[in-house]
Amino acid sequence: MSGSGSVSASLRAMLNSFYKLQYLQYHQHFVKGLQKDPIRRDHFVFPGENRSVQFTQFVDVALWLLSVVNENEPFSDFDEFDDPGTIVQKLVIEMQKIGYNSTFPETKLIMGYGEATTAALDFLTDQALEKTGFQFEAPEYGTSQHDGGHDGDDDEIADETGMNESMSMSDDDPDVDDSSSERDAKRIKSNVDQVEWKAELDRVSQRLIVPKATIGDKNWRSFLDSSMQHL
Repeated sequence: MSGSGSVSASLRAMLNSFYKLQYLQYHQHFVKGLQKDPIRRDHFVFPGENRSVQFTQFVDVALWLLSVVNENEPFSDFDEFDDPGTIVQKLVIEMQKIGYNSTFPETKLIMGYGEATTAALDFLTDQALEKTGFQFEAPEYGTSQHDGGHDGDDDEIADETGMNESMSMSDDDPDVDDSSSERDAKRIKSNVDQVEWKAELDRVSQRLIVPKATIGDKNWRSFLDSSMQHL
């Protein structure tokens, strides 16, 4: 795996899989039920200290997810004494039966980490959630008491900084009480001079630019921490 783009894609897929595993209650059914070690948020993003153990952990999680999708039907073709290439080949065949279609070579999964591994895990967690009937519901947004109840001319147009300088409400609006309007005005109204504000933005804007993180053998941890902050 090379390049910050591959690491970012792998990290996103691994984080997605990690949180979906929580919805699947994998701590109860996989960690405790099968007496397996729990995985971290970045577990299959980077090479582990023991690559053989890391590959085995990936296969264990993948087979458990397949068992969820296939309603706990056993996989008679899998043998713990198979070589990694044979295990991956059998694993891909089982995943293809439920719609897996990847542009990555099968041999990439033998690594036990990286973009191909996390993408496969992301796919399997999606299929397992769908099988259990779990659905992500659309967010519900509350209706503000100010929506549709005041004259549009009462709002001053925001300047190029994206900040409203003030907001006023119509006095005869029956849906807005006076005390609420006064509190809102105190919170929103700004006494900062626009010219001084724009000059200050120009002065500090260069300091707000976040430099691109680089990936190397020694600084992958700093890149991971930086990526986690921007997700």
